[in-house]
Amino acid sequence: MSHLVVKKEEEKLEELKKREEAKRVRSVAIEEVQRAWATRCEKKSFVPSSEGFQQQTEADDEGKELGYSLRQTTQLFIFGNEFSCLDKTTADTTSLSIQYFSLQALSNTILIKIKSLVNVHSLELSDNNIVHLWELNRLGCLTNIQELTIQANPVVESPLFRLYAVYRLLHVTMLNGVRVSDEERLQAERQFSALGGACFSRHPPPWINRHLLPWAVTGIPAITHDTGARAQGCAPVKQSNQHAKVAKDFMHSITEHAIMVDEKIEQLNTLWPNLILGMVQQLVLDLKDEDSYAEAILRKF
Repeated sequence: MSHLVVKKEEEKLEELKKREEAKRVRSVAIEEVQRAWATRCEKKSFVPSSEGFQQQTEADDEGKELGYSLRQTTQLFIFGNEFSCLDKTTADTTSLSIQYFSLQALSNTILIKIKSLVNVHSLELSDNNIVHLWELNRLGCLTNIQELTIQANPVVESPLFRLYAVYRLLHVTMLNGVRVSDEERLQAERQFSALGGACFSRHPPPWINRHLLPWAVTGIPAITHDTGARAQGCAPVKQSNQHAKVAKDFMHSITEHAIMVDEKIEQLNTLWPNLILGMVQQLVLDLKDEDSYAEAILRKF
């Protein structure tokens, strides 16, 4: 009897050692992907290609295939370039996480595979070098994604990030853990549908620099009133480094204007109640002396 107890304890200990070893191997693999990603980000440059912007560095060849995937119950975690696991994804997978891989380097083939995972409704993006708002357009074709989390990416610091994501990604109902409200959708539609009209108008408003407009019409990812088309396109936009600089300046100009408008609206909302109250009080005081008030009104005419 004691022999069986000792044997079971040994088996438990052996199983524990295997789990610890698997955990160590997993941790080392993820750390290697993280280091490779940090190195690539330090040396990165972007060039247009048939698959959109691709990172091109001296270390491209040596770190090109570095990646690791991990499955935990209904969640699939992808670190770096390890998307072959998408072909083996089971039907019970409902959540996908992509880390240490550039969003603009995701090929249309990979996006189509993600879209085909009809049971995957949650997507988390972390450390994907998402800098500009228009880069979010690539997620427009993932209509199966309802919950989207974007973190550790510079784009989330933009004051227009949430509204632009709400406008561009109509299928997303939960963004960074906060449910998208009907008010946000209306505000996003007002803010960015007007921008879409301005970009394609022959008579743009004065706050859009005219020398930016010719490129904006042909180069910026389409922002139109067509909500169906807005939520579709996976197709990348080819751009040169010069166009990328113009795009950055263009979006900076738009951001400054949007912030200024929001500040004015906020100030007006703050002052408006006091203005109305003052007008009502003055009207009440004037009506106390009806004869003088009537005489003043007649004098105006």
